[in-house]
Amino acid sequence: MPFPPAPSAPPRLEGRHVLFEPVVPGALEPAARGLFVAASERIARGADPEAALAASLAALGAGACTAWTVAPRGGPPAGLAWLTAPVRAAGDASRGLPVAVAGLSWPSRPAAHEAALSEALLLLLGYAFETRACHAVTVRAAPWTRRSSRPVPILASEWPFLRASLSARAAR
Repeated sequence: MPFPPAPSAPPRLEGRHVLFEPVVPGALEPAARGLFVAASERIARGADPEAALAASLAALGAGACTAWTVAPRGGPPAGLAWLTAPVRAAGDASRGLPVAVAGLSWPSRPAAHEAALSEALLLLLGYAFETRACHAVTVRAAPWTRRSSRPVPILASEWPFLRASLSARAAR
């Protein structure tokens, strides 16, 4: 089954601790622009910031990616979340199904506590599995949490258990 195309504008996602505001390429606010530049893996690898931002906005405009600014409740945007359409097949674990990539990044270590970070993942993965019907999602976290090992995709069949775990953490 193919991955459903991204909507023209993603929905606003709200939790008790965090708020996801949709990023619309033609109306990119300065705060969102700064978060894109700070969170860009292309820039971290040495790409020109303007070219990297243009590539990210082109992906959003083409529907290959959905993005949000992430703010703690009552605060300014402090991070960026995104979901890309799958571009490669996973290994045996997902039986070759397309794998979407979800990301959550803060330019610096967030002041948010574990409950807010758990809730942000809950909202992002909930959108991927429940709204977009992804079969598998690989999560890329902020640079300060990167590990040297390659991330393993989360399968849709694993989502109910992970959702329960994240919900419990977010409730703290």
